[in-house]
Amino acid sequence: MKTIKSMLAKLGRLITNKGVISLLDELAQAAEPIVSTIHVQAPKPTAYGISAAAAALNLPVDVTLQASEFPAGSGYALLHLATSALAIKYPNAPQHLLDTAVQFAVTALKNR
Repeated sequence: MKTIKSMLAKLGRLITNKGVISLLDELAQAAEPIVSTIHVQAPKPTAYGISAAAAALNLPVDVTLQASEFPAGSGYALLHLATSALAIKYPNAPQHLLDTAVQFAVTALKNR
């Protein structure tokens, strides 16, 4: 229980850190065109669509792994693809913030 309280306290400090919120906002805005490209290339996430999206984003072939190689299937493969593209633009950003920014961009585009 003490560990959970400690984690929640750290999370609270992170959320109130304006620098992190500003970076996350910037990352999410940068992720929107990446997510849009993926949606156009892979509206139904098949292996072919994922490969086409990777090609459209000029990502190396090793990033486009088969959906079956990911623990949660094609959804995780698309998240990995978008995060990899975003990491090229923001190489020093923490992985968890890149993942979160991509998820925010997906949500924003779905709600338009």
